[in-house]
Amino acid sequence: MGAFDPCRLRSGEDSACRVARSPTPPRRGPLARARARRGARDHEGRPGAQAQHLLREVQRTGPRGGTCAGHPPHRRATRLLHERDTRRRRGGGVRQRRGHAPEEHVLPSEDPHGAGLPRFVAGVVGAVTFERFGPVLPRGAFDLLPEAAAVRARLRRTLLDVFERFGYQRVEPARLEYRDVAERGLPDSLRDRTVRFIEPDSGEVAILPADVTPQVARMVGMRLGGDLPEGGVFRYAYAADLVRRPRRPGDRAEFHQVGLELLGDADPAADAEVLEACAAALSDAGLADFVVDLSHSAIPRALLDAADRFDMGRDELRRPIARKDAAGLSACMAAGGAPEALVTAAARMCRAFGPPAEALAALREVRVPELSEAISAFETVVEATRRLAPQVYARLRVDPLEIRGFDYYTGMRFRVWAKGVRVPVAGGGRYDDLVGRFGPECAAVGGAVDLEALHGALPASVQGRDDGMRRILVGVPLGADRGEAVDRARRLRDEGACAFVVPAEDEAAARALAGRLGADRVVWCAPANAMRNADSTHSSSPGASS
Repeated sequence: MGAFDPCRLRSGEDSACRVARSPTPPRRGPLARARARRGARDHEGRPGAQAQHLLREVQRTGPRGGTCAGHPPHRRATRLLHERDTRRRRGGGVRQRRGHAPEEHVLPSEDPHGAGLPRFVAGVVGAVTFERFGPVLPRGAFDLLPEAAAVRARLRRTLLDVFERFGYQRVEPARLEYRDVAERGLPDSLRDRTVRFIEPDSGEVAILPADVTPQVARMVGMRLGGDLPEGGVFRYAYAADLVRRPRRPGDRAEFHQVGLELLGDADPAADAEVLEACAAALSDAGLADFVVDLSHSAIPRALLDAADRFDMGRDELRRPIARKDAAGLSACMAAGGAPEALVTAAARMCRAFGPPAEALAALREVRVPELSEAISAFETVVEATRRLAPQVYARLRVDPLEIRGFDYYTGMRFRVWAKGVRVPVAGGGRYDDLVGRFGPECAAVGGAVDLEALHGALPASVQGRDDGMRRILVGVPLGADRGEAVDRARRLRDEGACAFVVPAEDEAAARALAGRLGADRVVWCAPANAMRNADSTHSSSPGASS
């Protein structure tokens, strides 16, 4: 066992802690002990910030890596992490760290390097647990190495270029917001997932953005009638990085999106335009096989409003609606005293999903006053998509009772699904009431592409697609003067290529490095006075080979 390194301990369920033993604390005088007690009281309740000696629980292994007696080979010895109680005179007291729930300290039973991360992130996440530091990143955070970062940058550029061709102008929402302002537009499902902190200067509670759509609504709502004319139509596009507190192991904390918002246009043609722009952006990014799931929030909301008129609870009604459980929904509504016609209509809508023609034919058979207006609005959106965006209509699947999602949608809603990922690669909808929470009323519709999901859905051949720029490695012998190589790389960059200088033992070693660094060409510069190493000297006439 090595000596304890008093580095700060962070806790997390995606990581495995290693061995650390607390040494016997040195004897101290009364003044030093009093100062230590005051420091311990100041730091209590601040997880991960205590300056006390920590005891880390370990995976107990034998000299050859095998497990100790009493611990099966497929399972770690797991207990809670503890810290030494410095208020005990001999240092023998051990207590559970304050400020953490016990389950936060349980060590995982297998795969500490990203077992809880989504499948579409697993290929681009490196190990974030190190023997000295324990877990390095908070739960749900991840790094991107050069290859994955290059794919992500290409996707971001491609999506924004497509939105720009549709007339959407780039905006950049603020990276920080006051909580009391931002929460006017956040749905209930996100308010408890925001990352909050106290702003030092004002003492106000600020948050990191968890959703871009309310930010764009605030940007427009607070400027209508001033910087922005009332009655105008605004097309905005953005690339944003969001942070949300994970709800359970495996949830992401970081969300990277590229989206578009169309404000000031209430016509169904605007809905079709957003659908077409998102589909075109996904196609240009290289995603060929995807399905657009279309729904309308007015239909399930009409059923929930019926729950208020009869003896039915909204929460009890939401569960069978979300599961498309026709029998459960009928039983719940019949028990609440709903009319038989409404019960029959609700059960029929649970089965009305699939291709637009078939689903709309089933919806037209629903003839109850409570649902007729909502169904008619949905049919209008589908018809506008058929006329104005036929390439999207060919991918359309109708699901009128889709109820899961954000609460601020008032009309059309869509999600784009693709093979290989378990979350939508894109989504959005109409939110006519959201801008009015910050200023004058304004119709709005928008959508966003999840870059992590899109990255995971793309085939490997598309992910490695070249951006057209030549990447040239200019090699130079170890110890040689790099002047000629630097000049050669500069000339190549002036010609529009990507060129960089790399020292290597010889030309063969430079070619081997080129493959790892993503270069498709090697230029070898060997000055006549190049020194190979301390033992031998190799001279050759100046030249370059490729």
